[in-house]
Amino acid sequence: MKAILRYGRFALLVPLLMWIFASSPALSGPSVTLSPASGHPKIKVNVSGSGFAAYEAVDVYFDTTDLLLVSTDGTGAFRKHQLTVPADALPGTHWITGVGRKSGDSAEAPFTVTTAWAEVGFSPHGKRNNPYENVITTGNASTLEIA
Repeated sequence: MKAILRYGRFALLVPLLMWIFASSPALSGPSVTLSPASGHPKIKVNVSGSGFAAYEAVDVYFDTTDLLLVSTDGTGAFRKHQLTVPADALPGTHWITGVGRKSGDSAEAPFTVTTAWAEVGFSPHGKRNNPYENVITTGNASTLEIA
């Protein structure tokens, strides 16, 4: 009976240890967090990361364009560096990626660019001008058709 009780204690301990190790940032690999995760072109996005090598330089990309160089602390994390979404970013999903220069480790997070009108007339003053629109221009507006 004692042998069954001892085994029973280990049976509960093993899954707990597996969960602890799997949820540790150093063991689960790097990650990148964005705030906000969507917005218009030219918006400032806070980029944070963890799970990189300690005191490592990390390049931060918007799609394939290298926009920031940040450094991690002793735990392999960097906190709230601002990245400005490029003015020519088209609506849709884009990727913000961190790549460690020393380790080569990388992580990415999706960012959704939207140029939608928040309200009728675009603004409370009804100016009917969306300063973030970068697809429809005076040069191609005549080619639009009714959906």
